[in-house]
Amino acid sequence: MSMTAFLEAKDLQSKEAALALWTDVDWQEPEFCAPSFMQLTRFQDGGYAIGACCSLLLADPLSLVDFLKAWARTQAKMRAQMNHFAPAVIQYTRYFQNPKPWRSQASQDRHALAAACLDEAVEKLGSKAKKPPRFAVLAADGGSGGMTAVAQACDDVWDGETTASPSRGRHALRAAYWHEIGLGEIALDGSEAVHVSCSIVSPCPDEGLVVVMPAATGDHLLISATVPN
Repeated sequence: MSMTAFLEAKDLQSKEAALALWTDVDWQEPEFCAPSFMQLTRFQDGGYAIGACCSLLLADPLSLVDFLKAWARTQAKMRAQMNHFAPAVIQYTRYFQNPKPWRSQASQDRHALAAACLDEAVEKLGSKAKKPPRFAVLAADGGSGGMTAVAQACDDVWDGETTASPSRGRHALRAAYWHEIGLGEIALDGSEAVHVSCSIVSPCPDEGLVVVMPAATGDHLLISATVPN
């Protein structure tokens, strides 16, 4: 179909998945699975879409966006210089290996913050979401330079002083949106994106998933909370 027809489709959200191939990691033979995919789709009217997927254990969404931005800047620079040789791919790997560690709070408080974000997501989504019995927290590991995952039951995140849900007043939470991470700023071949879509898919549909991403500037965090519908 044409790009115009695609963007105007009533079931656009369901069609977007076809533009970004992803195959889950095989738990029996994980060493033979690709941790990331890139897909180029050409529309009938000459437009094209770029789909990028990666495992959350390889990189958080902000690291993936940094990679795409660096790719676009390099392409624009080469185009301006009329220099069409491909740069070494190895220069991009630093975007996947150097996430900042999550050092802002003690371990127990990290889980309380993650749980508070889950509560906020469930509240904002209303009837479209439900609070999960368990959730996993993915955050940058300062030691390995990668991501670490910790599973937690929702009833076990509170400290010994109280059995109630942690007060969101303890944490300065503000709703954020995907366009704030700058994907819409990416331009390739001199063209800016007309549509950007982001999604995080939990490997366990009935459980929650919290991804902690240190912001590029400042000491605040961008936290994505995925809850069952």
